Amino acid sequence: MNELTSFAEVEAINIIDKVLVPAFLNYDAFNFIVNGLDANGRLFEEAPDIEANRSFLCWMFNKYLASMTSVGGKVYCLKDSDDGVALAASIVLPAGVNVPLTTMIWHGLWQLPFYFGVRALVRTIKLLDEIEELENKIKGQLGVMHLEDYLAVEPSVQGKGLGSKLLKAVLEKYNDQPLFLNTYSEGAQRLYLRLGFVELGYVRSMTGTDLHFLVYGLSEKKLKCWLLPEGWKKDN
Repeated sequence: MNELTSFAEVEAINIIDKVLVPAFLNYDAFNFIVNGLDANGRLFEEAPDIEANRSFLCWMFNKYLASMTSVGGKVYCLKDSDDGVALAASIVLPAGVNVPLTTMIWHGLWQLPFYFGVRALVRTIKLLDEIEELENKIKGQLGVMHLEDYLAVEPSVQGKGLGSKLLKAVLEKYNDQPLFLNTYSEGAQRLYLRLGFVELGYVRSMTGTDLHFLVYGLSEKKLKCWLLPEGWKKDN
């Protein structure tokens, strides 16, 4: 395989169809939005025809990136050194910036019901509200920080260290400025811990899985001030 060394700040690249959408299809948040939960809190097994709606998801991510960059968000990628195709991508929001739900609706979220039903839109809004509320508890105690909003690796090259390599480059880019993130993935959580992130805690999300919050670059003094919010848990 070609050496993957190129790291670049970009505004518009071919990462959506190859990197972002495939990763999102395997994400707990997507399964919750599209399938919902049954009475026992389990995800439905029968999913809609994703391939038939893939073009819509690509369009949605294009609009999503437009929302991020409109408020100062940055997109970074690792590219194949030979053909320049992006194989991993990261989206970072600057400290103190939130993307209002109205902005996301304006950029195309309102079309979600036409593809996945009205309930999918309702679940999306509820999920975004839940995450924002949880993140605000972090900001209230530790102050505003840069947000690692999304990190994805093209499925065919996952497990080869590209996510780690890209995240290290992002951390260097921000010169160890405090950065926080959330993830439903235990595998991603282990990656972040290996790279020096500290877990603040986790909470059972409406998706039916645990949502973990981690932070990088905070001083020990700041971290000692962290009080676990009500309902949160932390592994010892």
